[in-house]
Amino acid sequence: MAASPPAPPASPTSPPAPPTSPGTTPLKPVAKEPGRTDRPDRPDRVVWPRLSADPVAAPVPPPPRHEASPYDVPRQGSGGRTTGPEAARHPAGPVPPASPPDDADRQLRRRRVTMFLAGVVGALLMIAAAVLLLDIGGGKEGKQATPAPSASPSKKPVLPAGVKCAGTDCAGKDPEAMGCGGRNATSPSRGFAGSSLIEVRYSKVCGAAWARITGAAPGDEASISSAGRTEKAAAGQDGDAYTAMVPVPGDPAKVTACGTTTAGGKGCAKPVPAGSGSGSGSGSSSGTGTGQTTG
Repeated sequence: MAASPPAPPASPTSPPAPPTSPGTTPLKPVAKEPGRTDRPDRPDRVVWPRLSADPVAAPVPPPPRHEASPYDVPRQGSGGRTTGPEAARHPAGPVPPASPPDDADRQLRRRRVTMFLAGVVGALLMIAAAVLLLDIGGGKEGKQATPAPSASPSKKPVLPAGVKCAGTDCAGKDPEAMGCGGRNATSPSRGFAGSSLIEVRYSKVCGAAWARITGAAPGDEASISSAGRTEKAAAGQDGDAYTAMVPVPGDPAKVTACGTTTAGGKGCAKPVPAGSGSGSGSGSSSGTGTGQTTG
């Protein structure tokens, strides 16, 4: 019995492909060229190509170089790091923010000072206007509240013919020479000093009074006081005399007139009741310095 020929050796299974990384194309075995034997003892060996780099990855060109300009401002990221082209020039750390120029800072300060001064001047103007308005209003009220004077004190009152003084202007003056005696005078008060008659002579026109003594002995004296002023006169040989005038600003009945005799007697005039004949009187006299006249 003839032996069967030996079966051909089974072709070995192809070795598994090497593992591939994600994103790369798996390598395919290179077909063996006919007649090429790398190893005679392994005719069924698959030759894999030798690759030095990823066949899919394309060469990356270098990034373009950025030329910095004077207008570039470094940009700050969320972490305080510089981003953009400035990051390459400042790798050490964040770039501090650029400070404003000196001219801009000066202009800002000048504007603040100008606005402050303008506010101060405006406030002062408003205060001055308010003060002026208050002064004007107060001046008008003051003028309306001040009553007009009835008569100016510098102007002298109009006197009747022959009368030459009034009030304080008559103080110390002769009543007959000033036109205050005679029909312009009355005797509101009378009295006796011994046997001598002492009277208060009052002139309403002149606003003054004087004392008159009659029937006295030579040397007997008459005196009168009013408004802080006192006048005296001594009787002459005829026994009559009258004093100079004193001003009477109020009631003539309050004027004091007294007579003093050389023997030491003294008496003063008292107000005369109304209707008892206090009219004008007359008498001759040669008193001290007044001459013979009627008071």
